[in-house]
Amino acid sequence: MRNHPAFRYPLVSALAVLATGCNAGDITFGDNDRSHWDLCPGAPAIVANLKIAPVSLSLQVQQAVPVTAVSTDAAGKWDFCFPEPTWTTSDSAVVRVELPVFTSAWARAIGNGSAYIKVMQGNKADSILVTVSNASAAVTTAEARLTSAAGQSDPLKQRIEARIGAQGIQPRLDLEVTH
Repeated sequence: MRNHPAFRYPLVSALAVLATGCNAGDITFGDNDRSHWDLCPGAPAIVANLKIAPVSLSLQVQQAVPVTAVSTDAAGKWDFCFPEPTWTTSDSAVVRVELPVFTSAWARAIGNGSAYIKVMQGNKADSILVTVSNASAAVTTAEARLTSAAGQSDPLKQRIEARIGAQGIQPRLDLEVTH
């Protein structure tokens, strides 16, 4: 249990212990060597229900949104000693799970398509469908006349496009001169 998130976030851990009404006799600290501290002695608490919120996502490429796993025991309560959840994706070319910190993570859209984000905690699992598409391109077209220094005038067509893709914003400028 030395790698339990409780040791990375002592203030949050202390508040969680107080909020859950944990009996002080259930917490063992050992000596002053923190490597022996165990806030959850024995087997982890049993997860009875696990749900991801939101229930589905429609994202555009490069968009990132938070997802949260909500777990409860048989009495419908959260327990500090639940096992740490594991976050995965069915297709990392479509959506990636970033910065998973216990019950929260970020879903980042990578490429077009659909994929599932799955969370497992204890013997329970839940997943959500994530659909990813490109953002609509912003396109502007303008027509003008191009006049040379010699006085020759030709039609000029300009097309400016900005598209959000996997590499960020991709501007494009097309110039067409017809004689």
